[in-house]
Amino acid sequence: MIRHILIFSTFLVFSVFCQENPSAACTKALTDCENDLECQNRLAPLMAACSTGTCQPQCRSAVLNVYQNKLGRILLRSDASCIPGRDELRTCNFLPSESTVHCSLGKLACEADLQCNSKFGVFMSECESDAARGACSDKCRQLLKQTTETSVGNVFSNCTCTTRDDQLCLNLKDNLLGVCLKNTFSSSGSATLSPSDNSITDGPAFSDPSSSSTNTTYHFPPNCLIDGPDIYDPSQAAKVPWFDVNLDLPPRQRFQQMAKAYEKEIKDVFDILSYFLTIIPGVNAWEIIGNVTANALDKGMIMNPYKDEVLGIAEVIDVPIGNLVFLNIFYEMSRFCTSIVAQTEDNKDLYHARNLDFGQLFVWDIDAQSWALTDALKKLSVNINFYKNGKLLFKGSTLAGHVGVLTAMKPQKFSLSMNAKVQPDVFNVAKWYMGYYANTDLQFVMYFERWLFENCDTFECAREKIASVNILSGAYFILGGVNPGEGSVIVRNTTAIQFERKLFDGDNDWFLLQTNYDPDKDPLFIDNRRDPGNACMKKMTRKNISRKGIYTVLSSKPTLNKTTVHTVIMSVTKGYFETFIQNCPNPCWAF
Repeated sequence: MIRHILIFSTFLVFSVFCQENPSAACTKALTDCENDLECQNRLAPLMAACSTGTCQPQCRSAVLNVYQNKLGRILLRSDASCIPGRDELRTCNFLPSESTVHCSLGKLACEADLQCNSKFGVFMSECESDAARGACSDKCRQLLKQTTETSVGNVFSNCTCTTRDDQLCLNLKDNLLGVCLKNTFSSSGSATLSPSDNSITDGPAFSDPSSSSTNTTYHFPPNCLIDGPDIYDPSQAAKVPWFDVNLDLPPRQRFQQMAKAYEKEIKDVFDILSYFLTIIPGVNAWEIIGNVTANALDKGMIMNPYKDEVLGIAEVIDVPIGNLVFLNIFYEMSRFCTSIVAQTEDNKDLYHARNLDFGQLFVWDIDAQSWALTDALKKLSVNINFYKNGKLLFKGSTLAGHVGVLTAMKPQKFSLSMNAKVQPDVFNVAKWYMGYYANTDLQFVMYFERWLFENCDTFECAREKIASVNILSGAYFILGGVNPGEGSVIVRNTTAIQFERKLFDGDNDWFLLQTNYDPDKDPLFIDNRRDPGNACMKKMTRKNISRKGIYTVLSSKPTLNKTTVHTVIMSVTKGYFETFIQNCPNPCWAF
């Protein structure tokens, strides 16, 4: 993501001025991580999130993500003297070499150690269900004792949790470990682990009101709503307004009416990003980013008509052009989404839908229990009818202030959504900023999506263009058509197709569901929307495919989460195009 480069670089500057005498071991580990693309992509969110001194959930998630990388583990196991935010990591028990460790981090450390993992694996397989009910047999106490006697497993004897909404950790500490550890350590004369020991907060967010203990916690599992009450209300789609964009107008005029209507909301997003990027006192990172991006624009790094369209928006809402361009690029690199194409049982209709997830790690609003950026983007969600030569050309959804499309459909022709990869091509973006791609045919994906609808009329034409375009960052193109079997997930790198999944092709059946991970790779364990989504689609069954059914799947947790901005439902054959603003009530996944 573009923010990875900018925030990561800023924190490196911060580390030079604010960290004293980093050890050679830590410095080497940090350098090794920086030189590895996967480790670097995991480390950037940690440096951004672990700087508030509040042990916020996104810091915890970022640490766990870094620890899953081999080079990241080496860095976190060092003395951490070279890591910006090291004081917060220590305070929140996010360093695996400390005497007290966060329970979820301790579990990861145990799973990475052969001896500990073998002991703990037996305990979990034999005792998890009983421990969850508050029971622990002598056999289970001994199995856990064997785990805690290993060099890595001893962290379980006094591991801790942090925030109130840390359900995975609290469930592990209080429900799975606590019952057996309490009995084990009481009998040996050692300290008893209580639910509040070593905890930065007083208790869990969710408790059983019927229980006498206020420390009973529950990890909320995926929640498929297919068998529940009808939650689909088409009238709610009317809350997302429609605008007309006339492509026959001069480019600078095309988006000005819409931008003017959303001037305040666009500036609110600017304010959130400016606040988030206030990293080093006295350094206006948001202004610096704007100046650097404006310079790239001046060098011809964004092609027309998109350049002139963005310039036209900046004119009417009086915002710095560089920051507005950055916002356009920013949306391109940072979308965490779920897209679905599904063929009806009679093969007459194909439904295409997507959840737009955006805003993770950008300022958690404690009072609203939501991401501030996600909430701001909900207010920018719009639908657009694109006209050419006086006729409707295609329909799309986007965010006001952006001139590309996020999701689009050409009635009776084809539909398309694009999901960003969880590991974007960061160095490609850096090269773009340095002018490496000036005057080339390299395209931003969201602008390319719009070009596709302006120039293609068939599924095959769209597929051919997707296969051949040179793009700035790899992506997943989810493409739907009007004929039976016209549904594909096209996995792209910057220059070519990596592979393609098709409806009714091999193991794939009547639907395809794509998140932000390669289909042959496991998703990040804290961001597994794929498996619950697939299970919910199968529970719906093919005979029940409908707008209502697809909407219900995308409104089921964790496919629906705190970063979900909106849901779009499309039917190319019937002409449906509906956008629904989403909200995820607690208990809900942070992302």
